[in-house]
Amino acid sequence: MSLLLLFNGGDAGPVVTTPSEITSRPFFAWGNMADTAILSGGSWTDGLPLNNLKNRKQARVARSTSLDTSATRFVIDLGSGARIWRALALVAHNISIGGRWRVTAGADAAVASPTYDSGWLAAWPSVYDSLDLEWESDNFWTGQYSEEERRGLNPTLIHRSPNLRAERYALIEIDDPFNVDSFVQIGRLFIANGWSPSSGILVGAQFGLDDGTGVQEAWGGAEVFDVKRRRRVVDIEIAPLEDREAYGKAFEMMRQAGVAGEVLFIWSGADTERAMQRQFMGRMRRLNPVQHPYPIHRSAAFNLGELF
Repeated sequence: MSLLLLFNGGDAGPVVTTPSEITSRPFFAWGNMADTAILSGGSWTDGLPLNNLKNRKQARVARSTSLDTSATRFVIDLGSGARIWRALALVAHNISIGGRWRVTAGADAAVASPTYDSGWLAAWPSVYDSLDLEWESDNFWTGQYSEEERRGLNPTLIHRSPNLRAERYALIEIDDPFNVDSFVQIGRLFIANGWSPSSGILVGAQFGLDDGTGVQEAWGGAEVFDVKRRRRVVDIEIAPLEDREAYGKAFEMMRQAGVAGEVLFIWSGADTERAMQRQFMGRMRRLNPVQHPYPIHRSAAFNLGELF
């Protein structure tokens, strides 16, 4: 497979994986059920209601009326029938560095007797090793982004359940009392089943940024920039795969999602310090055929770009 990432207007190159990462097992989720779910609870502004989470336009946010935990919570009703899910994400949120969130699920509409509880999770886990930071840095001990650094990102909270879930109701709770915005804001809700391949990412994978910024040179030689947001992009190949995965999972994901469907991507379930950088909600920028490079095994390649 030939791998190529194009960067329009930027001079940063892609990051090539090291041999130690060939066993990284990515995770994909598709078939977002948020659009057909019923959302309720909490306290959300009339102009930016909770149902905005069901709109793919992430700029059309839902905004809480306050930071009180009774206002920043909501229940997801997936409806009757078997609705299996394994991954849940809050995309384009404004939760601060010190914020937390929690996912519980159950059979009752209030989720008063949950059968699943993620526990309280940090909204911003560490992304830096202490060796990457100066001793005087405020985030030396935590390894988290600073408040300044997180601005301009498209933050995505992802919770992946260790097991498949079949509960009809899920409750999202957010605890962020020191948010300087005085409200919690979320751009998109994602909840779906997913797949983690039995094999890992092959050496040669690339993870980088696509900068769509346009550059024009003025008559006097000065450069003028039409600045665009930088989207994360990934180009990977997974092998070896048996037919049941190559066609039952990889091919079906491409068939069902196409190039327009939302796909949640996690580089590796073992990611700790780099999780916030290497997970995003995107789409497949091209559909690659399942390859038959071996007599009994297959391979599948994926190219995804972040959605805004």
